[in-house]
Parts: sequence; C-alpha cells; structure tokens
Amino acid sequence: MTDYNIKPIHNEADYQSALSQVSPLFDKEDLTPEELNFLDVMSILIEDWENRETEQTPIKSPSIVDMIEFRMDALNLKRRDLIPYIGSASKVNEVMNGKRNLTVPMIRALHKHLSVPLELLCQESLPAEDSFYDEFLKEIPRYKGVIKQLGWDFQQDISKELHQVIEDLGGFDKLPKGLVARKNDENRESAKTDRIALLHWMIRLLYLSKKALTNTAPYKPIDFSVLEHVVRFSVFPDGLKRAIDFLKTQGIVVQILKHPKRTYLDGATLYFQDHPIIGLTLRYDRIDSVWFTLMHELSHVLWDSDALQNGDIFTDDITIDTNKGKHSDIEKRADETAKKALIPLHYQEELDRLIQSPLLSNLLSLAGEMGINPAILAGRVRYELGNYRIFKEFSSFKTELLSD
Repeated sequence: MTDYNIKPIHNEADYQSALSQVSPLFDKEDLTPEELNFLDVMSILIEDWENRETEQTPIKSPSIVDMIEFRMDALNLKRRDLIPYIGSASKVNEVMNGKRNLTVPMIRALHKHLSVPLELLCQESLPAEDSFYDEFLKEIPRYKGVIKQLGWDFQQDISKELHQVIEDLGGFDKLPKGLVARKNDENRESAKTDRIALLHWMIRLLYLSKKALTNTAPYKPIDFSVLEHVVRFSVFPDGLKRAIDFLKTQGIVVQILKHPKRTYLDGATLYFQDHPIIGLTLRYDRIDSVWFTLMHELSHVLWDSDALQNGDIFTDDITIDTNKGKHSDIEKRADETAKKALIPLHYQEELDRLIQSPLLSNLLSLAGEMGINPAILAGRVRYELGNYRIFKEFSSFKTELLSD
C-alpha cells in the first residue's frame, strides 16, 4: 500500500515534490478511494500555490521593444527602416535599447505604419506632447549652419532668440501640428530628411510669411483657372515674381528660401493665420522644375484645403516619382493637376507629336501657341522620353532667386 504524505506547499521544492507525487495518478485508469482523495487534496494545494505565485510574479506583457521587433520580423524590416518613424539612427538605437521613451509623434507613426497596437505603445508613461519642442531647442546649437543659411541674424543666445521668434508666431502649440509629424503617406519626403533641419526651414517660412501677410488679400478658395493664369507668367523674365505678386491678391503667400542640407526639399504647403502658405527652395533652379513645383503646391491648396486647415503640412521632394513605388493618391493627384495646368489636356495630340519628333522648331512653335515658357515644355518632353540629353539649351536655364 502506497504511503501518501499530504502536507502544505511552502516553497518551490514542496511544489515540485507534490507534482512528482500526483503525476503518476493522472495516467492511471482505475484509482482507489485513497488515491482519489489524495489527488483531490493535492490538486487544491497545487492550484493554491500556483495562484499565489502568479500574484507575486505576474506574467509579463510583451514590452514595446518586443512588439516593435515582432512587427519588424513580420515585415522584414531593419532598424534603419524605423528612421522615418522614430527619427535619426541614434534615436532608433536608443528606443530599441530601452534608453529613450517614445514620443507621441513616434507612437502615431509606429501604430499607423507598423500596426503596433496603441495599448502596447502607450503602456509606459509618455513624454508631454511638446517634448519634441524641448528636443528641438536643445539641438539648436548643432544647427548653427542651417540657421545662418536661412538668413537669421541672431546676435546672442540663438536658442533664446529662436524661442522668442516662435512665441511671436503664437507659440509652438499654435503652429500647424504637421510640423512635428513624422513621415507619413501624405508627405512626398525622403527617408533621409533631417526633421530638425526641416523644422528650422518651416519656422523661417512662417516668420517671413507673417510679415508678408500685412499686405496680402483675404483668402478665398481658388479654382483651377488660378493655376492656369499663374502659368502664363512663365514667359516673362521676372515671371516668378509676377506670379507671387498675383497670388498675394488671391490670399496665397509664396516665399522662396535657401535649401538647407539634409532636407531634400523642393516645396511645401501649409496653412497659417487663415492663409495658405507655400515655400519653395529652388533646389534645382531650372525654369521647368520651379514651375512644376509651384503648380504642385498650388494643387494642394486647390484640393487639400480641409487637411491644411486642420494642421497638415505637405512637404515635397519632386525627384520622388509618384508613379513608382507606393505613394498616396493625394500626391499623385497633385502631380496630375500640375501637369494639366502647365500643359492643358487639349494640347495632348500636339504634345504627343512633339515627343515623337522632338525638334527645337516644333517645341518653340508649340510653346508659343500655348503661351508658356519653352523650358517648361522641354522639361515635360525630357521627362516623358526619359532622355535628359535633348533640349540641353533649356535644361540649364535659371530663374531669379528672390532674396529673403
């Protein structure tokens, strides 16, 4: 007869001993009354111990880093692929090594683009929404070159003086919320973009625009005819200046700023103090590039007014082809609208003939008939053919760079 020893479970050794005693009984078909009694009592003791242990050392939920790594494995991503959502490579490493908390913009981007559950991303205490601003102010000394390039003339503490500029604009929390958003599908933006440098550029754009608003007409929604009218200025040597002056009568401010390193930016559109604001860099200071960028940004004003008034910002690297890879319908629509404004659809047959027979005489004749600068037409033909060796006499044309 087996001697069943029933005793309380006080520690792990008692727990393992109890399991070793009851395990053989689980496989036994016919249990004696004594065995049944022993199994019932020991099961209660074992379950009670397991419950107490679970309360003391609960099962841990997956950490934020665990969940991000799980999604990275599922999507076959490397750490460098997180830069558009988290920031620089150093920030990615700090987050993944548990040395930096996620900010609100990071959480939004990771949830949207990696489908990481919000309840996991928010399980730790979050920095305040304005932590990006605190980070921005701390980083200012590293961006002295960008600050100088943008035309600021700060004499003393540049962090303090730039903070005062932002306060004069209404404070950081009153600026368009898209200023602190990470890369998203609506932005035609290089993954290599330095978000801090871009923010410096945006603040300079708003500062210059606020000054220009003093003699800008109230804004009323535009229609496509405004874009068509603006293109007609391209035939003049000072056409860009004329276009900017005309757009001010429509309530739209256009500013031209220098192009800081690591911003990969041709143009941007936002909404500030009840007006659409367009910034151009003239990164590629060619007539065809400048006019296409301007038309693209005006297309955002035309179609995306609600998003702009809700604080969204459109930043555009025009070298990124929206016909290749995955791009939002918003950017594709802006490209198509810009093309139609520059070369109306009813000239499609003439354009097709020019593409088939790209002769200079044909180009000049069609440009004159359309009333646009021939460099715009030359740029379109080069793009359609993928041949940038033709019409070289137009590829190097430059437009005036307006001073700040």
